[in-house]
Formats: sequence, structure tokens, C-alpha cells
Amino acid sequence: LYIMSLTPVSAYKSSTSDTFTMTRVNSYNEALYELANEKDCYYLDICSALSDETGYLPSDVTSDGVHFSAAHYKVWLDYVKTHYVV
Repeated sequence: LYIMSLTPVSAYKSSTSDTFTMTRVNSYNEALYELANEKDCYYLDICSALSDETGYLPSDVTSDGVHFSAAHYKVWLDYVKTHYVV
């Protein structure tokens, strides 16, 4: 059983929203990580895989700061394909 992190939001979205912030994303992801450990599940850190070097969703892959382009889903897929357990 796998638990995946929430995906990142853009820096702009994080700075202009009370709901969609990286602070909240990171808080939820910490809780999901703890849950995975508690339930002896695997945790996939999709957030880090989809973030840029500053820890945010790159602005060039999103139009609204939350959802990313279809092409960016390949990054997600590549991460999952290289981080699963057999």
C-alpha cells in the first residue's frame, strides 16, 4: 500500500491564497508521512519530484498555480516508475 504526498503549488499561488499554500501542503505531507510510517505503508514524495529548486510548482507548468500541465504528469509517472517496491 502506498501513500502519496500532495502536489506542490506555485510560489505565486502560495503567496496569494490562504488555502493553497506550501505551508499547508508541507503540513499535510508531514501528516501523510507519519501515517504511512504508522500503518507500515510506503510513502511517495511526489511533492519533491514535482517541485523546482525553491520547493514550489514551477510557474511554467501551471496556469492557475495548483494544477499542472499534462506534460508535467510525465515527471510524476517517471518518479513512480523509479520509486516503487517489488
